Amino acid sequence: MGNIPACGVILVAYCLIAVSLNIFTEALNLKDAEEGRCFQIPKSIIDKDINSTWMNSVPAWYIPLANRYEYYRIVMNHLGLGPEDEQFKGMSDEKLINKSCFKFWLHMYSSTGALYGFEKPGYSRVVVQLSRSNVIDMLTNPPMIGMARHYVTLTDYKTFVVLSNCWLESNQKSWEVVSTTKTLSSEALQMIEEHVKSLGFNPEQFMSLNYGNCNV
Repeated sequence: MGNIPACGVILVAYCLIAVSLNIFTEALNLKDAEEGRCFQIPKSIIDKDINSTWMNSVPAWYIPLANRYEYYRIVMNHLGLGPEDEQFKGMSDEKLINKSCFKFWLHMYSSTGALYGFEKPGYSRVVVQLSRSNVIDMLTNPPMIGMARHYVTLTDYKTFVVLSNCWLESNQKSWEVVSTTKTLSSEALQMIEEHVKSLGFNPEQFMSLNYGNCNV
């Protein structure tokens, strides 16, 4: 699969579709990545509460899968950019997928966290709050970028958590997968893909990061 380095860990079938249809964009456009208002967002549907102690104990969380809107907002948050900034609009999907190398840590009891990306020195401070059962609010500094409310919709309580998100200031929904490892098993990927599609998200907006060249 050496001809499709931008595909990262997502299912091979989607990688081939993405390349054949030229889905990857040459310039980031937040408006084009929108998937709908937050009133359509799926709320938490897991059987039991997320284990905060487990999430706090993980030394590094990775973000191997998400939709375009979520990744674009993470880029904006980490780099302190707006959707009309030339640095944001001048970035391609391929650079995001292969160079962002996003990882973070969090501690919900103290409401603190940090986001690393693009292998640049330093980090973005994140305010984290478990606002109620299986609902996590995150606000990145600087706060002008906006707060996202995360609903836990699927987890194996060991390696990954699927989050259905609402960006409150823009009233736009998104999703992401955070994991304890840079890659996920084929079984987990299939389960996650089917789950996210069942929540009503568009497969053409699915993206996957490639951590193969990351020093994280």
